[in-house]
Amino acid sequence: MVIGLRDNNGIVNRLEPLRISKIEQTTRTWTRQSFVNFFLHFTQFLKKHVTDEYSLDHKDAVLFYFSPSSKTITMTKSSDPKYQFLPDWFFNGFL
Repeated sequence: MVIGLRDNNGIVNRLEPLRISKIEQTTRTWTRQSFVNFFLHFTQFLKKHVTDEYSLDHKDAVLFYFSPSSKTITMTKSSDPKYQFLPDWFFNGFL
């Protein structure tokens, strides 16, 4: 799994690999079971709401924002290149 590490403003500015078996040792707020539950719900949400096909010509990024005060997550799409961090060779394996 690859996780995004946030700065103090909540912006993901670094990616790092993390083994699911190491979640409890590495994080202070997640257990393996809570992560699996979150992951299952999140992937079901993605399957329902993120339906556009990705192509090398159409690289919209799906952005998620968590509001701690309202405990809600909002989703937006952006074609801004600053959000496109995965290299083309990565997607060539899936397209």
